[in-house]
Amino acid sequence: TKKLHNRLKPNHLFQPAMSQSALLCCLAAVLAATATDVSAIIQHQAPNYFSQKVSTPHPEITRVHLMFMNHLDVGFSLPSEIGYSANVINTYLNVYFERAANFSRDLRKFGYLETFSYLAHPWMLEMFFDCPQNVSLQGIKIQCPSQATVDYVAQAVKEGAIQWHAGSMNVQYETCLTPNLLQISLDSAKRLDAKFGIKRKLSAVSLRDVPGLTRAAIDLMAKNGIVAVTNGINWACPSVDLGSPDLKFVRWRSPDTGNEIFYNKIPGGYPGNPGPDPNHPGGLDFSNCLQAPGTTEIQCWAFRSDNSGPPVDYKEVLRGQYPNAAISASTMEKFWSLVLANRDSVPVFTKENGDTWLQGDQADFHRMARYRAIARALDTCVSAGACQLESPDMIMFSRWIAKAAEHTYGLNGVWDYVHYSNLDFYSVMQNDNFRHGVSSWLEQRQFLQLAVDAAPPKLASYIAAELAPLADEFPGVGANFSRLNDTAWGRPLTAGGPYRVVFDRRAGLARFSIDSGATWHQGGGAFVYRTYNESDTAFFLRYYTNPNGDNTGFGKYNSTQNAHPVSQFWSISAAAIYQHSSQSTFAVQFLMDDPQSSVKYGAPASMWAMYNFTGTGYTLHSWSLSKTPTRLMEAFYIDFPKPPGALAVLNKLGHDIAVGQVAANGSVWQHMVGHSPYSVAFRQQGKAELRVQSLDSSLACPRTASYGPTVWPVPMSPVPDSKVAGISFNMLNNVWDVNFVFWYPYMPTEANFRARFRVDLADHLDDLTVDGEHQVDAKLNWRDIL
Repeated sequence: TKKLHNRLKPNHLFQPAMSQSALLCCLAAVLAATATDVSAIIQHQAPNYFSQKVSTPHPEITRVHLMFMNHLDVGFSLPSEIGYSANVINTYLNVYFERAANFSRDLRKFGYLETFSYLAHPWMLEMFFDCPQNVSLQGIKIQCPSQATVDYVAQAVKEGAIQWHAGSMNVQYETCLTPNLLQISLDSAKRLDAKFGIKRKLSAVSLRDVPGLTRAAIDLMAKNGIVAVTNGINWACPSVDLGSPDLKFVRWRSPDTGNEIFYNKIPGGYPGNPGPDPNHPGGLDFSNCLQAPGTTEIQCWAFRSDNSGPPVDYKEVLRGQYPNAAISASTMEKFWSLVLANRDSVPVFTKENGDTWLQGDQADFHRMARYRAIARALDTCVSAGACQLESPDMIMFSRWIAKAAEHTYGLNGVWDYVHYSNLDFYSVMQNDNFRHGVSSWLEQRQFLQLAVDAAPPKLASYIAAELAPLADEFPGVGANFSRLNDTAWGRPLTAGGPYRVVFDRRAGLARFSIDSGATWHQGGGAFVYRTYNESDTAFFLRYYTNPNGDNTGFGKYNSTQNAHPVSQFWSISAAAIYQHSSQSTFAVQFLMDDPQSSVKYGAPASMWAMYNFTGTGYTLHSWSLSKTPTRLMEAFYIDFPKPPGALAVLNKLGHDIAVGQVAANGSVWQHMVGHSPYSVAFRQQGKAELRVQSLDSSLACPRTASYGPTVWPVPMSPVPDSKVAGISFNMLNNVWDVNFVFWYPYMPTEANFRARFRVDLADHLDDLTVDGEHQVDAKLNWRDIL
């Protein structure tokens, strides 16, 4: 015990009421420090059901719609082997679907009254029926099932033993980025319906683990016949405030179109696994079930945890709770049709929710830049009429690209809680536990390459054009650039033609004009580097309210004792400014004021902001050179201040959403944004709208004058639009210690990288309302201000 305490000293773990998960983290650290591979034996632990309150019977319930499902992570972990995506896929293709068919048939064969129907994820089931040949992920071949097994499972589908929901898998829906990619994510279920001749009047989505989704998904879901999303939220995460603590579901309405879907939240689990007996039902407790309004019928979930597959035996835990109920396997459609019949009794909710796990999606800058390039190519191809999403030659591309928004990005940890300083970290980077992590991240990138390889010719040409600039190397400042003297700082400079600019040593471009100085506009492009320590984790735990007090996987435990990191913003200053002979292009060199930010942490050795003024604004290429990989928590941004009095609007799945519309416990501080016609817009009554289009980063982080930018999803209270002082685009971060990328770059060739932006002015002709609901589908009139 003394050795354990000396090895690990995050003090809050050693309180008397130490949790199972905390104890397991400590055990994992000790085993990792002694070079023992524990990745296959440390698993998520179910709650102690016997410590829970004994269930109360509900004799008024006459029917229980029982849903059988297990949680899917395409990666992360497996019960008995390393959770590479290929291993997970092979387990489903060769074990789980056949097990579900066997189980249902055995119940009928032996005369059981109970019925069983396994609710599957369409993405995985479609792969089972249309398995790609000769595909390997990080050297692990996808093992397709035999034709006999395919036929056997197909018959089980026809008998109702296997069904599917309307999503593709557990998707972080904001990370779909565009309506086209969201549609692709929803098409897996529709193709399965067509294969088996199923014509649905309505459908519903199951979303597990992910703590929410964006309101921007409502319209396209409704268009696809989806009437509900049931969201089982990770047991350690808060759930959005729907207006009342007891409110489980709402009619979630899009204020700009009036479209609605039902949103059912299940806080505190997927739910959890069923308990051992009727008095301790665990996830089958009434509190986790949903009653259809105006009826005596409820929907309950017999859920199993991460990648554990369908049940291997049947445990009756419901009779004690519902002594008068008919209990049977059911479908989403049967239950939600009951709810639809009484929809007017369900409260309406119009606020934004969002997803408080989005920061992890941006942890791999290179992967995100490639993903955005593919998204742009797809939009261009569809707009040109050269691509049809429903075309047969798009199916394999669609399947692989859909994985990019799934909520799993790597393994469940590297299980080292000692080697945090850069020197210590570099000494163990080649150990198996670290190499397994890197392999899992490369595997996630490989799904993008599979999509590129599967693209039909016309789409492939668009993709190639978008990906080509990602291979550019830093051009430097050649003979056509001249260094300006120090008097250039802070005074107007001519940028050719009608352009005037002012540069600041801290902010980069402070302001600009495209009408010879008659009107000045807010500039942008400052680099922001931030490091964190365990005090930030403590702050996070204070505000990330959840019923279990768990850390979810954020933070770097024991980093304080072993590396003594600081929590601070690091000063960055411009060292020089250069102007091209054409006058319209400027290159500004930035350096970290303290070189220790690059030695002890992960700051780039130098940065360059290259501005080119054309049309109604400018193009910005933000170069970061010689970035140091670090396990210590960090975040790196490019900042765009909000013009005074403007409204900051975020483009999410093609819809405009303002920060002030996010509900309590929603994702206030992180948002995934699209690219067309902008990523973020700053709108001012009677003034030109300032639009920022991000080509390579997806994570937009609002900040106030005194807080942020931040990749931590706290505090959880709403922020009025009037308090928003700017939007920072996060390039990368590593505040997670499970599932996502833990350091960047993890490939030595990616220490230099570039983030590209286009900033333009446009007229906005409609009224705006700050700090309240405002018209978000306002018509925009582009004009050439020149």
